[in-house]
Amino acid sequence: MRILFVVKFIIPIAIFSILACSPSYQAFEPNSTHVLEVVSDSGRNLALLSIPSNYSSSRTWPLFIALHGYGDRADAFLDLWKPAADSLGIIVLVPQGEKAVPGAGWSWTTGSEKNIRMAIDEVQKKIPIASRQIFIGGFSAGGSLSYYLGLKYPHVFSGIVALGASFDPKSLTSIQNSQLLQGKKIYIGHGMLEDNFESSALVAESEFKKLGASISMNPYKEIAHTLPEPKRHEIEKILKFLLDID
Repeated sequence: MRILFVVKFIIPIAIFSILACSPSYQAFEPNSTHVLEVVSDSGRNLALLSIPSNYSSSRTWPLFIALHGYGDRADAFLDLWKPAADSLGIIVLVPQGEKAVPGAGWSWTTGSEKNIRMAIDEVQKKIPIASRQIFIGGFSAGGSLSYYLGLKYPHVFSGIVALGASFDPKSLTSIQNSQLLQGKKIYIGHGMLEDNFESSALVAESEFKKLGASISMNPYKEIAHTLPEPKRHEIEKILKFLLDID
């Protein structure tokens, strides 16, 4: 009778407890884009969330946070990353800067760090994200911000992508344990015709190598402040590097 009691009552209770503690993820349609609103001290801020065509909540997914440049928009920047990310099965989060640029798009502010972190937290509540496959990257000002956040939170981000971005070696002082950078993926793409090619791209490559990071250095010949054509080929190369895909 005692064994029967265990089977009839204890086991169902245990199963219920496990299910109750399991995260309940939101049902997203494959190949869809969604608007997230992050509410913070600076107001309501927009972010776009892109779901690949093979999405299912039954497995974990890599997450790439794409940060646009000065005067750009989240929707335009998502268009750049979405085709390659969809083909590789990557969730893409594109926050939008908080400050409007007259006659253009948006720029980042001192509140961007908090808003981006809140957007990432919101995605992790809705989607099963692989904790060791969260990457951040961007172009120009977005790339510089990616350097800053990737270095400040090395336990969160497994890789950094900096395209046409300025690099300040002083940002390395934010890392309390330099061992956290060993093996971390760092993708640097920079036009060789840019004035700061040597002072930013080459200096960043040198500093990260000293710390044991896994570097992919990509000088763009005969190019200034843009990406080489075809851009999708470059984006695919970046994402495959982050995911260790040949």
